[in-house]
Amino acid sequence: MTSSFPGPAGADGHVGKDLLAGYAAGTVGPVVVWSVETHVTGCAQCRSAMSEHVDGERLARNRSVLLARAALP
Repeated sequence: MTSSFPGPAGADGHVGKDLLAGYAAGTVGPVVVWSVETHVTGCAQCRSAMSEHVDGERLARNRSVLLARAALP
């Protein structure tokens, strides 16, 4: 299977570690963001791999903000 990702994707067609790290850090371009998000939506393996690059405290803060905004009339 050939990779659909620009840049350092894994040889197996999944998102490579460097690409996941760049995505999580916000240092990749919009085309790569779209590609990663599209792939990760349907790939549990890459979603799991991405978890090591995500700041848990940041996710908790974002979740709190979203829940508060959803509760507003």
